[in-house]
Amino acid sequence: MTLADRIAVMKDGELQQLGTPKEIYNKPNNMFVAGFMGSPSMNFIHTMVDLDSNDNPVIKVVGTNEQEHHIKLPDSMRDQDGKKVVIGLRPEHITEQPGEDESVSTQLDLLLEVLEPTGPDTIAMVKVNDQEIACRLSPEFDVSVGQVAPLHFDLSKAVIFDAATEQRIAY
Repeated sequence: MTLADRIAVMKDGELQQLGTPKEIYNKPNNMFVAGFMGSPSMNFIHTMVDLDSNDNPVIKVVGTNEQEHHIKLPDSMRDQDGKKVVIGLRPEHITEQPGEDESVSTQLDLLLEVLEPTGPDTIAMVKVNDQEIACRLSPEFDVSVGQVAPLHFDLSKAVIFDAATEQRIAY
């Protein structure tokens, strides 16, 4: 990403996305591009859009001990009721600290299954909706494998994909 002003991402001879490194990293056109950029790559949480009792679009996520949360989506997702979607969220947007805008930050208590210290940060593996996802934690966050820790999901950075087509439908 540091060697070019623009990047073309190809798959099977077809152009998937052309853009600046920042555009491709933050606003990938599809799940292939999202998973291609970054290390660890973007997390994909499979879920479905529902409407809550106030007619707000939400998704359900389940963490440790079957802890269930309903996370509000943008109002533009209301017409997606009942649709299977994939929430894309990069590891650096799942941390021990709330995001910049706490109104779009959701906390889940999650079991730390793997901790991988890398020096400037620690990569933690946890499960959400029975899917393994990576989180990027501060090396000062004093936790151990097997411990349940409060982790914050900065949903202002989430990308929403159609589960069937794998194309981006919102960010």
